[in-house]
Amino acid sequence: LAVILCFSSLPFISEAEEELTSLQVVTESWIPFNYQNSEGEIVGSSTEWVKSTLDRAGISYDISVYPWSRAYSLAIAKKNMLLYSVFKTKEREKDFHWFCPVPNSPILSLFKLSSRKELKISNLADIKKYSVYATRNSFSHEYLTTLGFKEGDDLNLSASNENMLSMLQAGRVDFIVDVQAWVDKALRKDDLPKNLLEAEYVLPNQQPLCMALSKNTDDSIVKRVREAHQQLLAEQE
Repeated sequence: LAVILCFSSLPFISEAEEELTSLQVVTESWIPFNYQNSEGEIVGSSTEWVKSTLDRAGISYDISVYPWSRAYSLAIAKKNMLLYSVFKTKEREKDFHWFCPVPNSPILSLFKLSSRKELKISNLADIKKYSVYATRNSFSHEYLTTLGFKEGDDLNLSASNENMLSMLQAGRVDFIVDVQAWVDKALRKDDLPKNLLEAEYVLPNQQPLCMALSKNTDDSIVKRVREAHQQLLAEQE
């Protein structure tokens, strides 16, 4: 009887109340920031930061990996969704609550086949001479669009970065946009020579990676995530 009375005195948590303290987290597979390891765990430097932030905020969460375009669409459309790793741009700013930076932000470069010595880029204007492959709705996509690139013309887009190497090897595009760590991992995965690709040009004016909460996320969650994020940043100083 005492045990029954003890449990009956505990506060009842409704599904609605639980929803207000939980998040659905979405990301893409992007080594070394967010990806699934051989055991199926979602890991990476950005993943660890997100987990630390939400744990400190006392918010429960589930993380799912999708193609980037799908993850981005979900985060815009649904309530209580957190998206990472994402670059903050003028076009995106109005759609999310932003938490920047997420440490260990990448350096994005244009990569080519090392054998293609004729491909030379020394400034932004030179990029327009060539065709480029990027992930749809990514920072690279938006960046190249501001330079005048057009899909189906000199810009090839895909839902994820999985086909980048094959597109480059087949001569379908001149350059791909990504980070050195992803290129190294992709080459090892396909058992290709580590010097098959080389970075030709580093994109200027790069922004830090961020976490982003859907705009209609509950205010209490936004406040708790912001406080936890700021605390973690302060501890790194």
